[in-house]
Order: sequence, then structure tokens, then C-alpha cells
Amino acid sequence: MRLFVGSFMVIGLVCGQSWNANATPESRAAVLFLLIEPGARAQGMGEVGTAIANDGTAAHFNPAGIISPRVMAANLSYWNWLPGLADDLSYIHGSMLLASKRDAPGDSRIALGTTFKILNLGEQARTGESGESLGKYRSYDAMIGVTFAAAKARSSAGVMSFGATLKLIRSNLADQGAGAERGSGVANAVSMDVGFLWQGLGWELFDQVRANTAIITNETARSMLYNRMLPGLSFGVALSNLGPKIAYIDASQADPLPLNIRFGLGFTLDTDIIGFQAGLDIYKPLISDGSFASNTVTAWFDESFKDEFLEMDYHLGAEFTWLMFYSARAGYLFDWDGELRGPSVGVGIGPETARLNIACLFGELSEYNSKWRFSLDTAF
Repeated sequence: MRLFVGSFMVIGLVCGQSWNANATPESRAAVLFLLIEPGARAQGMGEVGTAIANDGTAAHFNPAGIISPRVMAANLSYWNWLPGLADDLSYIHGSMLLASKRDAPGDSRIALGTTFKILNLGEQARTGESGESLGKYRSYDAMIGVTFAAAKARSSAGVMSFGATLKLIRSNLADQGAGAERGSGVANAVSMDVGFLWQGLGWELFDQVRANTAIITNETARSMLYNRMLPGLSFGVALSNLGPKIAYIDASQADPLPLNIRFGLGFTLDTDIIGFQAGLDIYKPLISDGSFASNTVTAWFDESFKDEFLEMDYHLGAEFTWLMFYSARAGYLFDWDGELRGPSVGVGIGPETARLNIACLFGELSEYNSKWRFSLDTAF
């Protein structure tokens, strides 16, 4: 599969991993574009979101999180990848989420969302057995997903929600094989994400405090804030990219999907003047030599305790919002085995019905990639 080596190297660099088969668990997997965190809001907060994502990107971090946005939320993100390497690499993410109306903070509800992602890998050079030029071809990876989530109120214990995303994946690395290879470098796969979110832990206590101190005096503002996300503590867990291996020309050389699990803790506090959110995510790849089902267990124990610990990524971020119009964000990402560590900052400008989000990455996070990220978000 020498025809695909260039494409796989580009994908490895795009996803921030060293091109070394033993460097990280992710380097064993294909379609790594599924790991790219969308949205400048999350990018500015250290890519945190498992327990606090409440915008159009929620399905990526936690399928159960699509219950958090208001009646409708959408996201459109686009940026260039590896601009120092090539000028025709790009990433685009789009999504729309719809949820049933919630009249009171603890009401049960359901939500439905759809998402697409495209990683354009640009133009590649095709060569023959002797290294002669045979023209060029274009490569890309694409995914479309449908998410469903349902939430059930638990009185003072907050609201629990469950969600799942069914994803169809197409990887178009090359339109034909090289030399004696038959077929094409095009593969299709199906995968699933599942998630759980427990939000609003202690929200009744916050509600009593606000009622006694008259922090919120406008019922419309109260309703809008509750429809964003319940105040208090939140906990989330999401298992992503559950599915069989993906094969191109040779089924015996199929590669696993980038199976992973994320745990998240969050805190939300909103008034009609200010809003504050903070979150911590822990990411663990579950890529091993078995089936995707067995890897969810064996991938925790196939290396030493130290190596298993270093495989985990840690995301920390916070957001401060003023008058529901201006947002300032900061975060930090620790990726030990991938040697990606660095801070990020971001801003959001505009009402939630039409908000421009901008993020700036520093240090190793922007060493190979574009440091600026932009996205448009809307919510009603």
C-alpha cells in the first residue's frame, strides 16, 4: 500500500501525532480526522467539552450533550491545516441540533442532531514501480452522523441524559492501487459514539441562592439561561468510534478506528449579567490489537501503568461571559505521548443567535498547524 504512505503521513501530522508506529496508540489507527475537535469555542478552552459542551459541537464531545443547547443550535467551522506544509489542506465541520422545548429547569426532553466533517488532504503525486510520475490525485476523509439523546429529570439530583451517534465514514486516499495492487484506496466504515451526561447537580441550591439574593429578576433571562445549561456541577463520559476495522485494498491489513473514551467534569454558573463555565476532560485511547469490543477492556492493561498513564490527554478550560454577548476563554492541553502541550485562548462576540468565535493556539499546539481557529455558532 505504498501509494497511501504519503496520505497517512499527512493524516498523522494533521492529528498531531509523531509518524512512528510505536509512538502513540493513535498511530495504529486510520481516519484520525475523527479526533479533530471542532469549534473555536472548545479550541479556545483547551479542547474541553465532555461535560460542558452546550453548542452545535456538543455531539463530537458527548452525544448526550446535545440535550444542553436550546431549541436549536448550529455550528460551522473551517480552517486550513498545516499551512506551512501545503496550501490545499483544510478541515470543515458543520452541525445542527434540535431539542424539544423545556418549560422548567428539570423538564425531560429529547434532541436530534446531524453532523458532517470533511478533511481535505489535498493533491498527491502518483508514482509507478520505478518512481516515474503517473500524474496526481486528490485525497479526503469524510463523515456524516446522526445523533439522538433523551434526558430525564431527577429532582434535586439534576438531569441525566443519554445519547448515541451513528456515523458513516468514507476514506478516499487514492482512486487506484499501485503496480500489482488491485482495487482502489477507498474505504467505508460504520461506527457509533455513546455518551452519558449528568448535569445540574445542586442546581436547586443555586436557584435558592439566586432567589434570595435577587441576582436574577427577569423571568425571560432566567428561562434563557436555564435553556443553555443547568447551573451547578456536571459529569460526562463518552465512548467514541466503536466499530469494526476499516480496510482499503487488503482486508488482512485493515486498520482499527480511533476508539477512545473521555471523562469530563464541569461547573456552570449563570446570571443575567455574567456567566461562567469551567471543565476538565481526560481522554484515553482504546486502540489495541483485538476487536473494538475487546479493546474497550484490554487497552487499559496492555502496557505498563506508567505508559497507560502517559497515553491519557488532559484538557482544562474556562469561559467567562458578560451580558450574554462577550465571552473570554482560556485553556491548556497536556498530551504527553504525542508531545503536544500548550495554552490556548479565545473570544466570542455577538448574541447567541449569531456568534463569531475565535481561538488562538500557542506552543506545541501550533508548531505544525495554523494557530488561528474560527467558527460561527447560533442558538435559539
